[in-house]
Amino acid sequence: MIKQDSCDNISLITLSQASGGGNTLHSFTVDKPKNFQSAFRELRSFVDRSSDKGVKLDGDERSGTLFASGVVGDYVVGSESIEITIRKKPAMIPNKMVENEIRKMFRMFS
Repeated sequence: MIKQDSCDNISLITLSQASGGGNTLHSFTVDKPKNFQSAFRELRSFVDRSSDKGVKLDGDERSGTLFASGVVGDYVVGSESIEITIRKKPAMIPNKMVENEIRKMFRMFS
């Protein structure tokens, strides 16, 4: 399924949105915070406080899925970085905007 995003770029919306397929929209890495365990606890607390706004985190300090504002993203924690894969997002929101917000969130908890 192909949609036009707000930047006049053609973007491939995941087949999973249309038919349950497994293609990804956008992947990137962020630096793993020096004190990752503490940062993860803070993130978990933030998510718990925001659950009434539709924010949800399914996972642990190794991997999981984050849900927020129509965005679904998976994360896998490596030794020095965290791989983020956005699987679903509203078509009118550019990938870079979602990435920037996630990067900002990780800086908050670093």
